[in-house]
Order: sequence, then structure tokens, then C-alpha cells
Amino acid sequence: MKNTSIKRLELESWQKLVWDRGGQSTWGVLELNEIATGLCKIEPVYFKIGWYYKRKWTGVAESWFENGEEAYTSSGLAESFEYSLKILSHIPLSERTRDSLQELQREHLISKKQKYLLQTDKEWRDLREIRRSSFFTHNDLYEFLKGN
Repeated sequence: MKNTSIKRLELESWQKLVWDRGGQSTWGVLELNEIATGLCKIEPVYFKIGWYYKRKWTGVAESWFENGEEAYTSSGLAESFEYSLKILSHIPLSERTRDSLQELQREHLISKKQKYLLQTDKEWRDLREIRRSSFFTHNDLYEFLKGN
């Protein structure tokens, strides 16, 4: 029997629905929205906080996230994990390289691999900008919730 490999990422902000109320960690918001978001509660495997991904030897991928005591999965979670892993492992292109690839694209001389690299770099830069601009909003919301 062939081995399966497990990959683990830190939870993303949309998965961090753990609200600390008087020292108790709960998935309160997640429980209220479980049906609306299509998440299914499952039995935890590792009982550690994280986002897990397993590709079986048959090529079927599974993904779930855990909070130590609870775990959830969804139908599109494996694809989200693959996308997040692609973006997190991307090394940004230098400005000179990016400009060269864009010039090749304008002249219709770009290969599929180069086009994929250019698209990944654009997505990485867009997400970086979104995270930067939302950082202050998240901090303001956290301070507001902390005060209540």
C-alpha cells in the first residue's frame, strides 16, 4: 500500500472563528453559520489547530481544519488548500522579470509555464495588497470586540 502525505498550514483568517470569551475557546460563529457555509463537522484527526490536506495514492484529495477539539470540512476545501499553498510558496518576481514576461505576453510569445508564473505573481501581489489594506480594519474590529 502506498503512503499518503499530509500537509499542514496555519489557519487563515476566515477559519479563525475562535472567539475567546472568558478564557473559553469556542467555534460559536462557525456553529451558527455551519449550514449556510456548507461546512460539515467531522471527527478531529490530530487534535491540533491547523488546516490539513491529504492526497491519497488514488489522486483523491481531502482537506479539513481543526481547532483541537473540533474539525470541519467542505467540498471545495481541498482546492482552496492547493491555491493557498501555491500562493504561499510563490517567490515574487523581480520588477525586471515581471516587465519582461509582460512584454512577451503583449507580443504573444509567452509560453504556458511563463503565463502561469505571471498569473501567480499577479494573484500573489493582489492578495498581499488586500491583506495590507485590511490589516487596519481587522485591528479596529478586534479592538471594538475586545471592548464589548
